[in-house]
Amino acid sequence: ATWGSSLGGAEVATTGWLDAWALTIGAGGVSWPASGSLGARFLTFVATPTLAAVSAQYIRIELDDTANTTGRVSIARPWVGDGLVPAINASYGLTDGMQDVSTINVALSGAVAANERHRLRKVALQLEHLTVAEATRVWAMQFDGGLAGEALYLLDLADRGPSQQYGFLGRLLDLVPLRFPRYRTRSIEIQMMERS
Repeated sequence: ATWGSSLGGAEVATTGWLDAWALTIGAGGVSWPASGSLGARFLTFVATPTLAAVSAQYIRIELDDTANTTGRVSIARPWVGDGLVPAINASYGLTDGMQDVSTINVALSGAVAANERHRLRKVALQLEHLTVAEATRVWAMQFDGGLAGEALYLLDLADRGPSQQYGFLGRLLDLVPLRFPRYRTRSIEIQMMERS
């Protein structure tokens, strides 16, 4: 991916070529789905290499898939947005989970009928050492997006595999106040769930 101030420009940032799938597939890792595609279950993402905020008018995403005999790919949901990578990571105790939104009906006879749906990823994390500037960005995220807006969660930008497995485009589950535990330090608990 390249970011530029002109059409086709790459002067703002470039990632170079990246593998679409960094997560482990098979042999105890993620399995290929029986139908559809792996992309229907896991996101593919790119971020500016420096992780610093950049301003660009154009973003170009190029694909190189010489083994693809159909000559086409489907991109279901492109998303471009700002981000926050705090100087001090989330505290220990972060939870990566999921919620099954399937419905189960049990007849009087005891027969079970299931309406199987997606399992939605969710995360709860504590950011206990935010700077004032970082806290301002978290506050703006809550103010601008509320509970209905979109937010992207990536576990570890330095390790794309776990970020693909646990990461998701979701929404905040609650608007939690920022706390002031120490001088010039803010903290907050964030809970997010994947959008279906």
